[in-house]
Amino acid sequence: MDGHGSIEGSSGAIGSDTDTAMLIGLRCTAEALMVGAGTLRAERYGRAVRDPDKRALREERGLPADPLTIVVSGRMELPWDIGLFTDGAGEVLILTASEDEPPETATPVRIARL
Repeated sequence: MDGHGSIEGSSGAIGSDTDTAMLIGLRCTAEALMVGAGTLRAERYGRAVRDPDKRALREERGLPADPLTIVVSGRMELPWDIGLFTDGAGEVLILTASEDEPPETATPVRIARL
């Protein structure tokens, strides 16, 4: 999703309490969360599932506590100081065309070069 939804041709920004609850619900069932580098820079992502009870629910469903976060970044110009990389929770997979290596982070990071 790109931060906008469309129902019967009408679209708008996702931001109501209901929208947020739906997105958190999806994060509780999804194996992975995909985000573009621009969104990551703008939103300054932290842990994908912040609520410990929701992480426990994921584990009850046979999933890891945190979904894999997949970041798509052509140049790997990423905000390495954000919680996604500094919290040490979950795992990040970066899809990139860049030959650059990521800095050392608390959260495990894997690279897949395209």
